[in-house]
Amino acid sequence: MTSAGAGWLPRSAVRAGLLGKVVETATQVLVITLVPRALGPADYGTFALALTLVQIGSSSLSLAGPTLMARFVPAAAPAERPAVARALGARLGRWRLVQVGSVAVVAGVLVAVAPERFDALITALVVVALALDVGATLAFQIVLGFGRAGVWSARFPVQNVLLLGAVLLLYAVAGRPGAVAGIAVASASALAFAASVVAGPLRRAAPGAPLPPGALRFGLLGGASVALVLLQQRGGVVAVALLGGTTSQAGYAALALGVAIAGTAVVWQLFAVQLPGLISHGSADLGEAERAARRLAWQSLAVLLPGALVAAALLTPGIRLVLGERFAGAHDAFAAALAVLPLAPLTGLMTQTSALRLRPELRLWATAAGAIVFLITVAIGVPLLDAAAAPVALLTGSAVTVVVAARLLGAAPERNLTAVALSGVVAVLVVASIA
Repeated sequence: MTSAGAGWLPRSAVRAGLLGKVVETATQVLVITLVPRALGPADYGTFALALTLVQIGSSSLSLAGPTLMARFVPAAAPAERPAVARALGARLGRWRLVQVGSVAVVAGVLVAVAPERFDALITALVVVALALDVGATLAFQIVLGFGRAGVWSARFPVQNVLLLGAVLLLYAVAGRPGAVAGIAVASASALAFAASVVAGPLRRAAPGAPLPPGALRFGLLGGASVALVLLQQRGGVVAVALLGGTTSQAGYAALALGVAIAGTAVVWQLFAVQLPGLISHGSADLGEAERAARRLAWQSLAVLLPGALVAAALLTPGIRLVLGERFAGAHDAFAAALAVLPLAPLTGLMTQTSALRLRPELRLWATAAGAIVFLITVAIGVPLLDAAAAPVALLTGSAVTVVVAARLLGAAPERNLTAVALSGVVAVLVVASIA
C-alpha cells in the first residue's frame, strides 16, 4: 500500500520518515536552545565549531552512502541483498578507515605546529568523535539499504537526546573539554544502536559477493557531491571562526545554519526513504518513478514555504523568547537561513533524479557550481556581514545549484518548481526584513 500522491512510498516509510524528522527537529531545538544557554556564547562557539567539524567530516566521508545503499541494495534479488550490502559496506569501511587515519595525522601535525591555536585535548576529542560518527553513519546507511526506514529515521532523534544529556552533564563536570567529549559519547551510542541492527544479517551473509556494476563510480561521484554540499552547509561556521572577530559570531552562524540544515533534512529524509521503494518496485518504469519524485517535491514545498514565511514573520520576538536577548544579533543570520528552506525540495529532487537515472555527474556539476558561488560569497561576506555571511553564502550557493540542476534535468516540471521555490526565497527575505 502506498501513500496517496507519493508513488511507491509506503505509508510506514512516510510515517517513519516524518515522525523521525519531527522528533529530530524537536530534539535539535532543545540542543540549539538549552546548550547555548548553559555554555554561553564563547564556550558555545567552541562547542559549535567542534560539532561542525565532526558533522562535516562524517558526512563528507560518507561517499553518498545513503543514496548508494538505497540505489543498489534493493536492486538485487531479495536473497542476495545482505551479501550486496556486506560487499558495499566492507569496501566503504576500508576506505573510510584510511580517511579517518589521515585526518588524525593532520590533527596531530596541527597540534604540534600551532599548540596555541589547537588545544591538544579538544583536538583529540574531535578526532575520536569523528571516527565514531563515521562508523555510525556507515552502519545506518546499511540499515537504509535493508529498507529499515524506522531505524534509519531514529538515528538523529536518539543521537540528539544523547548529545544534549552528555554535553550538559560533562560540561558541568569538565567545562569546555567536557562539552566536546559529549559529542563523542553521542556518536558512540549511535554506533552501538545501528550495529545491533545490522550485525546479524551481515554476519550471516555470504562473503565475497561482487560489487554491483557502476556502484564505485556512483559512490565516488556522489561522495564528491556530498562533500560540496557539506562545504556549503557547514563550512560557513569555519569561515566565520577563521575570518570573523569573535567566537560569538561563529556561534550565531552555527545556530542559524542549524535551522536551515534541520529544515532541509526533513525533506531529504522523505526522498531517502522513498528511493528504496522506487528501485525495488518501480525500476522498470523510470518515467513514473521520476513523476513520483516530482510529486513529493511539490508536496514538500507546499508545506515548507508557508512554514518559512510564518517563522520569518515571528523572527525577532522568537529569537528573544527562545534564545534570549544575548542572541538578538543573530537576526540577519536567521533570516537568510529561513530563506534557504524553499530550496530543499529542489535539491532533494535533484539527488533523487540523478540516482534514478544512474547519472551522479548531474548532481556533481550542479553542486560544484553552487560551491564555487558559496566560496566567493563567504570570502567576501564574512568581513562585511559577520555571522550572517555563512547562511547568505549557503543561500546563494543553493540557489545556483537548483538553477543549474533544473537546466541539466531539462523537464518543464523541474523548471516550474524552481521558479516557485526561488519566488518563495524572495518572499521569506522580504517578510523577515520588515517583521
